[in-house]
Amino acid sequence: MVTGAAIEKIEKTPDGFAVTARSNGGAARYESRALFLAIPAHAYGGLDFSFDFPLRPSFARIVYPPVAVVFFGYRTNPARIPLDGFGFLIPKKENRAILGTIWSSTIFPGRSPDGGIALTTFAGGSRQPEKALVPDGELIDSVRSELGDLMGIDARPDTVVVTRWEKAIPQYRVGHSRIVEAVERFESECPGIYVGGNFRGGISVSDCIQSAKALSERITANLADRERERAQG
Repeated sequence: MVTGAAIEKIEKTPDGFAVTARSNGGAARYESRALFLAIPAHAYGGLDFSFDFPLRPSFARIVYPPVAVVFFGYRTNPARIPLDGFGFLIPKKENRAILGTIWSSTIFPGRSPDGGIALTTFAGGSRQPEKALVPDGELIDSVRSELGDLMGIDARPDTVVVTRWEKAIPQYRVGHSRIVEAVERFESECPGIYVGGNFRGGISVSDCIQSAKALSERITANLADRERERAQG
């Protein structure tokens, strides 16, 4: 397995595909009978294909709004409500400055010390993209204010981590089904290449797992069919 490598070129070969990638100052060429692409749709514009890749215009239409993730850690629980669920999402009509908060220490073990809590809050998205781009101090104050109103938390967090995703979750807007149809058509016209990712089949972790499993099974079956055809001459 090679990670952290920059792809320089993707080519067709008599037996499949070749990918030239550079890492640690050196380039290497990897050949395979099948090629599974699982990068964000917006990243395809930077790939160099030696063959026609007609999906770029379709992928360029997929919108990825920014999201800011603000993590608060508390050594003692300051919440005035019971943390007996996964957290909460906020509907648009509430006109809040955040999208919702995951009670990380409730749903995942080891996220906080005994008696403490860990909260992960999201801001921005397609609803309020500008909220993800404000300075850290303003963003932290905004989240503290919202959690004060919604959870009764007055204490300052002991740990604060801000992470920003300039291009976060792909939006399935009107016409997205035509993009998926274009992907399916491309895969049928270019056997051996497969396109996955959270812009196809759902954005949640469970959706991505299910899509990846289905796609890997399809790849395995197609490779087996090709081997049988080759054996039969």
